This record gives sequence, structure tokens and C-alpha cells, in this order.
Amino acid sequence: MLTGPPTDADRSELLDLWVSVNAAGGAVGFEASAPQADVARVLDEHLGADALVRLVHPTMDTFYDPSSYGALIGFGFLHRPTASVARHRVSLLRVMTNPALRGRWFGRLLVAALHGQARRSSAEIAEIDYRGGTGLGEFYERCGYAESGRVVDGLKFSFGYRDDVSMTCRLTPPVQQGR
Repeated sequence: MLTGPPTDADRSELLDLWVSVNAAGGAVGFEASAPQADVARVLDEHLGADALVRLVHPTMDTFYDPSSYGALIGFGFLHRPTASVARHRVSLLRVMTNPALRGRWFGRLLVAALHGQARRSSAEIAEIDYRGGTGLGEFYERCGYAESGRVVDGLKFSFGYRDDVSMTCRLTPPVQQGR
């Protein structure tokens, strides 16, 4: 797992992965035919405002040199609300893995890495939204999430409407308040 700002080469790798996820039908904010320039604009907005967590492939070089790392497997962003009463929450955004590597538990590993980074920043609750009809609800349930809201037909695409679904996951035990 890598955190922190990416280099220009890293940014290019992030953009390439995001475009390939879109092309494979991934539900990460765009339709499959989204122009790369549109994806780049949104990527840059995230890089300027949100915490980036990258999952990279381990190599023999990384075993001997921790500053070295392999190819990008997936990434996601953590976004903290600005309201003081909601600073204990974090939103996971644009969570994606390489479509060619699906079915190898990298998605679960990426979500665990995002949760770990969120806990290190004192987050107690993680939130994620997803596009209905993709099967992602079952995946996130296996990662500890529960549905917390749904806007039926809340997302409009060229191919039709999809539900906008929200899920939450408690990262730490709830704090008991004195009575």
C-alpha cells in the first residue's frame, strides 16, 4: 500500500487504470466511453483534495528495497467532511482495481487498506456510495458495510437510470456517552 502524493508517472498510471476500469464497465463515476480528459480532470480534483491510497503489486525488488514498488493494482480516495460534527467519518471514493486482476481478492485488500488508513486518521465510520445494479452491494456487505440509504433512479446515464446507494461501516467500536 502506498499513500501520499503521486509523481507524474504515478498520475499517468492512475489515469490509465481509471480509463481501463471505465472501459470494462466499472462503476467509478463515468460511463464506459468517457473521454480520458474528463477522467483526468476529476482525478486531478481528487489528488488536490483527498487522501490517495494505492495498492501495488509486490515484487522481489520491493522485498529488498521498501522504497521500490511494483505495478498499480488498484486505488481509492479518502475524503473527510469539513463539518466538525462529522469529522469522525470518512468517505471512500473511486475505489477500483485492475479489471484483468479481478477475482484475486485485491478488492478486499484495497478496502482493508483504505480502512486502515482511515483508522490511522482517527475515522470511526466509513461511508461509500455505489451505482445500483452492479453487484457492488454484496461485495461491500462482505467488507462489513450495511446499506444506509438509497435514491431510486438517482443516477441518470445514457443507458438508463440506476439507484444511488449509500453504505456505512463502523471502523471502531462506538463510544459510550455518559448519562
